[in-house]
Amino acid sequence: MSVFLAANQIFAADLDGFEFINRDISEILYSVSMVKGIPIVADDTVSGTASFRFAGNDFDSAFDSFLNAERLYVVKSEKKW
Repeated sequence: MSVFLAANQIFAADLDGFEFINRDISEILYSVSMVKGIPIVADDTVSGTASFRFAGNDFDSAFDSFLNAERLYVVKSEKKW
């Protein structure tokens, strides 16, 4: 079951994919944070819009690719990104 998310909308707990098209990066990070259950904190330099599509079961690699494509950097810890 693929689930398509827009900012602040989560349609299913059994998630195996999502799609954002030309959304604010902060909205993408917030939605991903809610789904992953881990805080994703962006600093003040993160702005603009982006597209991010994911389907499958290797979310971490897909999210890392999104960050790389958008020239964003993340520090991952057990309690927050």
